[in-house]
Amino acid sequence: MNSSEPATPTPAGRIPLHELVVHLHPSDNVAIAKAPIQPGTSLVWKSIDSCPVHIMVRQPIPTAHKIALQKIRQGQPVRRYGQLIGIALTDIHPGEHVHMH
Repeated sequence: MNSSEPATPTPAGRIPLHELVVHLHPSDNVAIAKAPIQPGTSLVWKSIDSCPVHIMVRQPIPTAHKIALQKIRQGQPVRRYGQLIGIALTDIHPGEHVHMH
């Protein structure tokens, strides 16, 4: 375990998105984890239209890794910094770990 990562899981309940992730640009469909996020964590995000969106974390998200904020269909762009950073190779659901090997 990395000493900079907390040993305890993220708190239960609904947590404002900005407390656990960095969402860099309004058009981004991914955000970056500030710390490890455990499955079952519920994130609350106000989308572009200001409606609250609840995102249930589906997989462990390591620190500095990306989490999907909305459904990204196979072939659709993945956006970070307001820029295209990749194309989804498979469907990605909100709350899933977004990565490429």
